[in-house]
Amino acid sequence: MSKPKTKLDKAQARALTDTIKRDAAALWFKLLDAYERRAWEALGYDNWATYCGTEFGFGKAHGYRLLKAARVHQAVGLHVETRDMTEAQTRVLKKLSPDALEKVTEMIRARGGWKNVNVSELKDMVWRAHGLIGGICAYPPMLPIDGDINTIKRTLERLTADEANLEENVRRCDPAYAAQRAADLREIHVMVGFLRDQHDARLARLSADYASAA
Repeated sequence: MSKPKTKLDKAQARALTDTIKRDAAALWFKLLDAYERRAWEALGYDNWATYCGTEFGFGKAHGYRLLKAARVHQAVGLHVETRDMTEAQTRVLKKLSPDALEKVTEMIRARGGWKNVNVSELKDMVWRAHGLIGGICAYPPMLPIDGDINTIKRTLERLTADEANLEENVRRCDPAYAAQRAADLREIHVMVGFLRDQHDARLARLSADYASAA
């Protein structure tokens, strides 16, 4: 009869969890090596999907997802420690350009590593890396309600640029996540329209003041 296992304390649980994460990453790299060196052909399989299903019991999609995780892990490792990185986090980063990835890893480093960042926070970091607004913005309290025309114009130009960037990234992003940002896009549209109206009204007042003083 097997001996009952004792409950882990916090330190033991953390050590075991960290080991599982390292072992998971090691598995990704071994699968990538098997894929790149065409292990399935050497074992007589017709393709990668059949090899994964027969040898490991998971489907083609999961097999490719783990390959992508390994590749992202490698790319991220050029910039920051990857010890606590999860497969879910690699999925968020898989389509990033090298420049955007470098910006995200700088944010991760500032937060003290991957274990301090959940997937939702990481998605916001990705948007900020593209020059977009995380959450939505610092803009509402900064709107120059009675500002001079140059201040209004600069804010308008900045919002217009963010609007264009957000529209482009909504087109390129995962549909489910893009849908979460639809409210952000609508809010920017509203603020751009508001500032344009302010800009035109302020310009009209300045023109009238100039005409009356002439």
